[in-house]
Amino acid sequence: MTFPLIAAALGFAELVPAIGRLLRPGKKATEDALTFKNTLDTADKILDLARKVTGEKNPQDSLKTLKENPEMLVRFQECVTQLEQAQIEAEVQDRISARARDLSLARIGRVNRRADIMVISAALGLVGCLVCLGLYKSEISGEAVGILSTIAGVFGACLKDAFSFEFGAQRELRISGGKDLVGFEPEAK
Repeated sequence: MTFPLIAAALGFAELVPAIGRLLRPGKKATEDALTFKNTLDTADKILDLARKVTGEKNPQDSLKTLKENPEMLVRFQECVTQLEQAQIEAEVQDRISARARDLSLARIGRVNRRADIMVISAALGLVGCLVCLGLYKSEISGEAVGILSTIAGVFGACLKDAFSFEFGAQRELRISGGKDLVGFEPEAK
């Protein structure tokens, strides 16, 4: 009953668009078991919120009740917003702990070689895909070009995530109250 669970939760997205963001398969868009389980857990939480707000056991009845009752809809929207905020905070905390690990390694004089290898591998993969596309585009089929382009996009997304991790993002700085995620105040300019 996993897919009906996700489909039922997505049914509420017409009323609360944030549900679409909550049920996306993650920034890395991987279909691993953990990501799928997180999506199922989120869908279950959304349906549970709808049950609690409306008092209806069936998701279709909850959806109908929310459409007919604006006060309940506002309450449901508030609950979903709180759920989304909790997920954002969990992601920020995860990044804080990863950055703190990097800082503690630097303090004892060690280098995070694993991160270096990951970034170099992503960069080489991206360059390799682009070189293949540039040199062999006329010799390979359209499907192969599409596959190579998709793979290049994945490598590019890996590099984007690495830069976002290393240099932060404005959204994360706003969430952390203007402090860098590891607790340092931004330097005055």
